[in-house]
Amino acid sequence: MSNLFNMDNPFWRTMGKLVDVAWLNILWLVCSIPIVTIGPSTTALYYVMLKLVRDEDSHNTKSFFRSFKQNFKQGVIIWIIMAAVFFFFVMDIRAYRSFQNNIATVLSFLFIGLLIVYILVMNYVFPVLSKFDNTIRRTIQNAFIMSIRHIGWSLLMSVVFIGIMLVLIWIFPPLMILGYGLVAFINSFILAHIFDKYIPKEEEHENEDMFMTNREIEAQEEAERTGEAVKDPFAESVAILKGEESAQETESEDSEGAAGDENEEAQEGGSSEEEDETEPDAGEDEEEK
Repeated sequence: MSNLFNMDNPFWRTMGKLVDVAWLNILWLVCSIPIVTIGPSTTALYYVMLKLVRDEDSHNTKSFFRSFKQNFKQGVIIWIIMAAVFFFFVMDIRAYRSFQNNIATVLSFLFIGLLIVYILVMNYVFPVLSKFDNTIRRTIQNAFIMSIRHIGWSLLMSVVFIGIMLVLIWIFPPLMILGYGLVAFINSFILAHIFDKYIPKEEEHENEDMFMTNREIEAQEEAERTGEAVKDPFAESVAILKGEESAQETESEDSEGAAGDENEEAQEGGSSEEEDETEPDAGEDEEEK
């Protein structure tokens, strides 16, 4: 019973996510009212949703408007381009289907196929803009490559969009408060999985760090961030060994020096005794002369 009121309970966490989705959907609708701002609004929506599905700590409203502001120019331009292309495809398909000949029928089916590819690309354009820093041309190009390379996931995201819209409109309209936010939330799980393949991993530690413990590695990284010097345990052990060797060398030198002094004193003592013994003999000889 106590777990029922625990905020970490899966039920309450899910409810919290749905509240976030509903609030972000409202922000998306309000910021999309001018129509021309649908691009940056959708970019901001996916920016927050990608953080939400990863359980990253982010202030939803603040993050939404920060992304909206940062990607406003590119988002507006990309939205105008994509809307113009969509309008072009729709008008061409209607025009070709109005003609009653085989060529027009073939061209209409060709443009329908291109329109499907275009819709798949649309699933990626604004999420890519929210995640990666690129030019407008590069963003559209990357969205196209991802949509073709991950064709299965692309189709699934389109099915999610169509399915949720049908449910919200025809089956349970009160859920319209979740609206496109729910589509973005579910598709963000797929997008996060795809984007992980294009984000470079952190560089591994160099070979000299291979024998360092995790605690030592963490200390080194922390010191690099703070600009402090890090004590290398391997270098310290080498220094200790060198210190012991130098101490042993000095002791051996001192012992050798002491032994040498003793030998010199012994030699000097022996020479003085010989001089003492020889000097009396010389005196006796002098006396005899």
